[in-house]
Amino acid sequence: MKYFLLSFFLFIGFTSFSQNPEITEKQFLSIEMSKIKKNLNTPALELSNEQNIKIQKLLKEKFSKVHASWNSDLTKEEVSKRRGDIDNEYAPLVEGILTNEQRMALMQGKQKKVKS
Repeated sequence: MKYFLLSFFLFIGFTSFSQNPEITEKQFLSIEMSKIKKNLNTPALELSNEQNIKIQKLLKEKFSKVHASWNSDLTKEEVSKRRGDIDNEYAPLVEGILTNEQRMALMQGKQKKVKS
């Protein structure tokens, strides 16, 4: 019985370490979209349906790269650097979907965040 319980707990321990503790794609998309929409907080700057679809497609691609880095053999520092590289890769792509007014509002929101 002792060996059974020990085996059971070892199995549970190893399987929980193999699972990624990070967020799901749905949560990732929600967080990233809320960051964008937070700065576009007036009706005139709302994203169109077409913009939403295009941005979500890009964010799904971004998530797959971020998720791959989480599941790699990289150190925490390397994962953090990789995440920054991925953010820098996708920011201009997302901004390219926005109108000039939306882009300006997004940039102003980022500047406010940096100053805080």
